[in-house]
Amino acid sequence: MRLFVAVDVSDEVRAYAEAARRAVCRRMPRLERELRWVDVRQMHVTLRFLGEVDEANADRFRLALEAPLPQPPFLIEPAEPHWLPDVKRPRVFVLGFRQGADGLRALYDTVEDRVRATLPMIEPEDRVFLPHLTLARVRDPRLMRTVPATDAAPGHHDEPRPTARIDRVTLYQSHLSPKGPTYVALARGMLTGAA
Repeated sequence: MRLFVAVDVSDEVRAYAEAARRAVCRRMPRLERELRWVDVRQMHVTLRFLGEVDEANADRFRLALEAPLPQPPFLIEPAEPHWLPDVKRPRVFVLGFRQGADGLRALYDTVEDRVRATLPMIEPEDRVFLPHLTLARVRDPRLMRTVPATDAAPGHHDEPRPTARIDRVTLYQSHLSPKGPTYVALARGMLTGAA
């Protein structure tokens, strides 16, 4: 089973992400074709990609994740879109967070502790967790090198920034297909800590 743990975002945050896409594509129409855009209905903040996990270990982790998480619920607010790793080497087009990034990092740490305790065969992450919502991935990095850095930087758009309450994490199974991935929720863990 191909698994990952994520934070779902509200419809309002998804609408803001879609408005960011429209604004960027109006400014640079070629990005509409040169990026592989994430289906807005499937947008989420990935906390931890687990990869292939056998059914017995998946069941053990599901039970561990369903135990209450000690962190209190918190709010997120998206920031302006930007490139990862940076504008000179654009690979992924994302929304960061003006509010809630610290809460997402703390939630990542909690989930990582449960991964370590339940699935020790999974290698620890070798990079720093950067909370973000993926909007699109670059299809061909060679084409993006021809975009001047100032033009490739996403522009501001006028949609009001929504806030959304984060009070749970979800364990998803990912099914890959030529039409794109589909996700099935297997378990949810609630944030039950006091604010």
